[in-house]
Amino acid sequence: MTVTIKALPTASRHTRNRIREHGPSFEVMRVDTWPERGGVCWMLGTPLSMVTGERAWFGWIPQCECEVVQGDDFRDMMPTSEEVYMP
Repeated sequence: MTVTIKALPTASRHTRNRIREHGPSFEVMRVDTWPERGGVCWMLGTPLSMVTGERAWFGWIPQCECEVVQGDDFRDMMPTSEEVYMP
């Protein structure tokens, strides 16, 4: 699933920078729960390169720091218990 997101005004500098540097369009690769990062986080990646077949970037973005502006809004999508990250 591909989405276009924007950082909320309250987003961390990290989130704002990742969206500015690598987005705003991303592929949703995974949804997980990380309590120390604000709860539900999205693993987002840049689309696969047509030339190399690799992603230029992928990483975790807290869902509470961004808004979906295009594509499916999957805020209600929660991970299953075996997908939940436990440090």
